[in-house]
Amino acid sequence: MVLFDGATYRMWYTGLSSAASSSVIGYATSSDGVNWTKYPTPVLTPTPGTWDNRSIRMGWVIFDGGVFKMWYDSTSAAGIEGISYATSIDGISWTKYVGNPVVGGGRSAYSSAYPSVIEDGPLYKRWYSGQDARQNAGVGFAYSDDGLHWTKDTGSPVLNAAGNECVVLVGTIYLMYYGTFRGFEYSAATSPSVVPEFQANIGYFIVLIFLASILVMRGYHFRRK
Repeated sequence: MVLFDGATYRMWYTGLSSAASSSVIGYATSSDGVNWTKYPTPVLTPTPGTWDNRSIRMGWVIFDGGVFKMWYDSTSAAGIEGISYATSIDGISWTKYVGNPVVGGGRSAYSSAYPSVIEDGPLYKRWYSGQDARQNAGVGFAYSDDGLHWTKDTGSPVLNAAGNECVVLVGTIYLMYYGTFRGFEYSAATSPSVVPEFQANIGYFIVLIFLASILVMRGYHFRRK
């Protein structure tokens, strides 16, 4: 996951803890998007005795009102997965929301991970990789007015047999990049539709070129897997 503020590229990424076999979130910065300096320690780690006491994985970060806001994939020691929330002033020191997880957290719940969040007008819009009780995978959609309390759209999933999605808003067009058994694909939809229906696909290399152009030329953010 990379953000560019016009001068500095900031990257948050999933790494493996050297102290335990659990995943953590690391941080690095760059002035050119190519040469990176890693922060010496993980910036977000599992917390014993809390919801995400097993592992955490990178999700999505936005910069809103002077605050970095992160939605990340979290797993409890019982193996239950959900999406949690944290905030930071500098992108390094993070405060986890006391009510985590904000999505999921029950064995009977629709499993959700890898959130992709966009602040669009009065709403936060979230796309996520989901799996139902029958192990059917797809991309779900939900919306929120505060980033904490989410309403899942009744039409979810908005895309079947897909996951690990990344969504960016360029002008009035939502662009989704997602994984399938065929490889990495792309779909598009126009706003102000709250629940876009993604349809058109293009090739893998075109997607990579487009992602690079967004990062270098426009300063939009995207998530690295």
